[in-house]
Amino acid sequence: MKNLKRLWNIIVAILYCPIFKLFHKKNDVILIGGHEGKVYEDNSKHMYEYYLKNDGNVYWVMNKEADWNRIPGKFVFRGSVLNYLLYFNAKVVLYSHSKSDALPLIHRFYSKKETVHVFLGHGPDGLKKQKKTSKESLISKLFFETYNVPQADIYIALSEFEKNIKHKQWGIPSEKIRVTGLPRFDTLVDDTLASINSDIDVLYMPTWREWFDGQSIDRIKKSPLISDLVQLLSTKKYNDVLGEFNIKINIFGHIFLQDTLKEVLGNQYKSIQNVRFLSNKKDVQTLMREANILVTDYSSVSFDFLYLNKPIIFFQPDKEKYLIDRGSYIDLDNELFGLKARTIDELIEHLLWLSNKENFTQCVDHEELYRQKYFTFFDHSNCIRVDEAINNYRKND
Repeated sequence: MKNLKRLWNIIVAILYCPIFKLFHKKNDVILIGGHEGKVYEDNSKHMYEYYLKNDGNVYWVMNKEADWNRIPGKFVFRGSVLNYLLYFNAKVVLYSHSKSDALPLIHRFYSKKETVHVFLGHGPDGLKKQKKTSKESLISKLFFETYNVPQADIYIALSEFEKNIKHKQWGIPSEKIRVTGLPRFDTLVDDTLASINSDIDVLYMPTWREWFDGQSIDRIKKSPLISDLVQLLSTKKYNDVLGEFNIKINIFGHIFLQDTLKEVLGNQYKSIQNVRFLSNKKDVQTLMREANILVTDYSSVSFDFLYLNKPIIFFQPDKEKYLIDRGSYIDLDNELFGLKARTIDELIEHLLWLSNKENFTQCVDHEELYRQKYFTFFDHSNCIRVDEAINNYRKND
């Protein structure tokens, strides 16, 4: 039903477009979206704020139910008539996941030639393989979501390592990929070294499991991720030892995981003395700045902590299933930075080890080779390079 409404809005926009263009400068709009219009964050957010300062005619594309109070400047509702009218007059469209972020439905059968389409990605690629689908019929393209490699004129990359993934693994022509660094790193302080003070703030960010889709609550409760969280929340000895070493664990799940956690954990989805769940309205980068240590599993946020010179613990109780169902371009046994844990006991052991200042510093120093491998730039100028890549493409096209 939603796509039928969008199809109608596209038709209306096509009919009204000639009149709209009479009152607007030709091809001067920048549209930016991310996370299917649900949240305002990641690379798309930072490019939006860059253009807000340097090119005023930029719009953020969002869902009606999203929190528009967080968005400075102009925004447009995703799939509205105005959304499509602005696209017909756009010079650039940028998105984090797919064209659908900013151009729902119409992206499946139409691409404006005069517009530069830029795939930003929401974070570094390496820990999650891109999912591919076979070719679909026109009907399936209209009414069902697909998960192919996103279509774009320009793809940005964090480093030569990531460019190699997008070229060799995704099949993207090398000339379409620009090593610019990621916009979301522009506001991270590259020489920050978190210190161990009276309290140790741990940010735990588990990522989404696609195999949770369509599963019953009872089945999800039996998964290693959820059963381990229940164990952490309900076992007195863990809470006691965290308290003894002044360790506070703040849980901030992937956007698709947060509602699932609330539902499956029920009454246990509440803060205990040394473990608490954070609201999904919290700003992710603020949380990263405030935390001393990151615990995650397969999330790209691990690269943010590597960039910040902060310790990372990869807690992966379901690694075998993850490698079968999703897979990683990075060898999780031999190429992954940080400390590794498979059980809650191992996780607590690593946290206690890092509570020692010397161990903390040793862990950070050990990661320098990985920083040089996975990052090309540390100069806070990634947004500028993305903009330059777009301008060069427009000049040469």
